[in-house]
Amino acid sequence: MASEEGPEPQPQSAPGDFYVENECCVGCGVPQVVAPDLVGWREESVPHCYWKKQPETADEVRQALAIFDSQEAGCHRYAGSLFTRLWTKVSSWR
Repeated sequence: MASEEGPEPQPQSAPGDFYVENECCVGCGVPQVVAPDLVGWREESVPHCYWKKQPETADEVRQALAIFDSQEAGCHRYAGSLFTRLWTKVSSWR
């Protein structure tokens, strides 16, 4: 999840490295179209998305990453270290 210094995750989001920043969602609906099995709407008067579940399959990881390419407000985040480790390794190959 988010670090103590990082943004606060939306409380209804499934625990894990992928999350949406609390009170950041603008209700664009893009994440729900890109990854409908992963991201949903919380049931309240003000629309806000949340992660229904963390990605478990390769296809779900692709969908999760596609959110980062298509999101409008930059509210979806990744708090893990896997991609940092991969980038470090790939960068060392240059």
